[in-house]
Amino acid sequence: MPTVATTNSHLRKAAAVFVGTVAIAIGARLEVAIPGTDVPQTAQTFAVLIAGIFLGPGYGSLAVVSYVVLGVIGVPVFAGDGSGLEVLAGPTAGYLLGFVFGAAIAGYWTSTRLAGRIDGAFAGMVLAHSVILFLGWLRLSLLLGPAPAYSVGVEPFWFGAFVKSLVAAGVCAVVVSRREVARGSQ
Repeated sequence: MPTVATTNSHLRKAAAVFVGTVAIAIGARLEVAIPGTDVPQTAQTFAVLIAGIFLGPGYGSLAVVSYVVLGVIGVPVFAGDGSGLEVLAGPTAGYLLGFVFGAAIAGYWTSTRLAGRIDGAFAGMVLAHSVILFLGWLRLSLLLGPAPAYSVGVEPFWFGAFVKSLVAAGVCAVVVSRREVARGSQ
């Protein structure tokens, strides 16, 4: 029989995953137009990295999977109010898969010694963004070919990826330093 403490721990984890899922959905709504492309930059990948930083690799990835499931079952959580099963076969499917890996990388990186320094944290967040963009590019390449997929699905997003990575790195470094202080005071 589960104890009250175990039940409370599971409820806290479920609530944290729910908050991460909602943050990713909100991030899909925060858009900035990019000159030369019809596809806007969103805060979605930033929210994915933040989910990984705060929830760790497993629960951060679970928040992303929950987000994708919500969209697939018809809740309009994807960018542009998109939803439905067809999204998993569409041009953004690679990015959605990349989100799962991006959250896992950010979560894992937060547990490394490198994450306590802004440059180390930045390297991890750029790696997470790179995986997201690479998987997005792979899927788009099947539809458009490699060069056009890069020019419309990756190149316009590098600057935003670096900016979001820098901000996420700052959050990561703060989270890591606070965890270290908390461990030191115990």
